[in-house]
Amino acid sequence: NALSYSVFLVISKRLLGSVDPLVATGLLFGFGSVPLLLWGSPILASAGLDGLSLRAWMLALFIILVPTALAYALTYWALARRESSVVALFYFLQPVVAVLFGLLALGETIDTSFLVGSALIASAVVLVVRSH
Repeated sequence: NALSYSVFLVISKRLLGSVDPLVATGLLFGFGSVPLLLWGSPILASAGLDGLSLRAWMLALFIILVPTALAYALTYWALARRESSVVALFYFLQPVVAVLFGLLALGETIDTSFLVGSALIASAVVLVVRSH
């Protein structure tokens, strides 16, 4: 995962010299959806999606737009402005954001280990970003 994400960031950084971050996000999703649809279409066709509730569809739309599309759009926006090595550090904020969403959406609780871990992650990101 770390290797493929690193390659993605380096290749994307080069692409952003000639393409707007929002267009790059659209291209990424467009190219990525083709093999997923080819591979997943038989499974999708037999999944019985007609029985899903409106809430399930809304949650699926949220997952597609917020933690996926928005995250990639923000990554491309950041890559257009910073080195890929700095942008890669924000990857480490994902667990913090996931726990915060769990807290807000599901009423989960946080403990001392989360607070200490979050502070360490945020401090490391801030230190590296400031040094660049």
